[in-house]
Amino acid sequence: MSQAVSIKVFGERNTATRAVIRMIDAADGVTGTGRPGVTGADLRPFREMAQTLEGITGAAWRKVYREAVRDLQDDVLGPVGAWKHAAPVYAPDFVTHGVAVLFTIRNPYSWALALHRRPYHQLGHRVEDFEGFLRQPWLSLGRDRVDKILGSPMDLWSLKLKAYLEFERQAAIGGTRFERLSFEDFVLDPAKSLGAALSALAGREVEVEELEGSTKKGGLDGAGRRHYYASEGWRDGLTASAVAHINARIDWAVAAQYGYAPLDPRDFPDVLEPA
Repeated sequence: MSQAVSIKVFGERNTATRAVIRMIDAADGVTGTGRPGVTGADLRPFREMAQTLEGITGAAWRKVYREAVRDLQDDVLGPVGAWKHAAPVYAPDFVTHGVAVLFTIRNPYSWALALHRRPYHQLGHRVEDFEGFLRQPWLSLGRDRVDKILGSPMDLWSLKLKAYLEFERQAAIGGTRFERLSFEDFVLDPAKSLGAALSALAGREVEVEELEGSTKKGGLDGAGRRHYYASEGWRDGLTASAVAHINARIDWAVAAQYGYAPLDPRDFPDVLEPA
């Protein structure tokens, strides 16, 4: 049997990275990358620091310290071992370790609504109102590998996709295989869409099996997800001003490279109907 191909997944929060990685781990012929070149001794200081945090009073403060330790650890993991949500940096290490890359991407409007519902790793105050959330600066983590303070959560989307494009440009020169997987295709047919991407990366057919249930607590089941995204049900959560704000934060030349185009604010109401 041929050696399994190592796949590194990069994708912003709420782009199905958790499900994708689990399906890769369960498939034959491909495997996750782990942390090549990093030893247990390299990580021991960070495990020891993490243990000392348990004595800190207050869950909020413990979270801040834990994130800081994870950021410090990320500094030693190298380009291949970088956080899955990072803005990736291309390096010869991807060729050295025989690693192919899969980028997961998502429609910016759908993504913005999802991040508001599940603002993973948000360190600042949580804003319940969606439009207020869009206008609140975002305090990023060190391992995001972007500016520390962003003008809006939408900047995460723009900066990460810009980084993906630059990575792809350098990977094409350096000889590293890469593929894209859209969240929209993945939701409609997880096994088919991911299988096609992995087969392209591996250079041979890779079969994957769909996960049972949702990877997130309270998430829709498979049929519910397919119907919601096939019908673009997320549009019902947008107002004209929210669309205008998102439009202003996106580099549409970059977005167009991934098949996304701006919506017209005039197609949306000024105020949402009560739920």
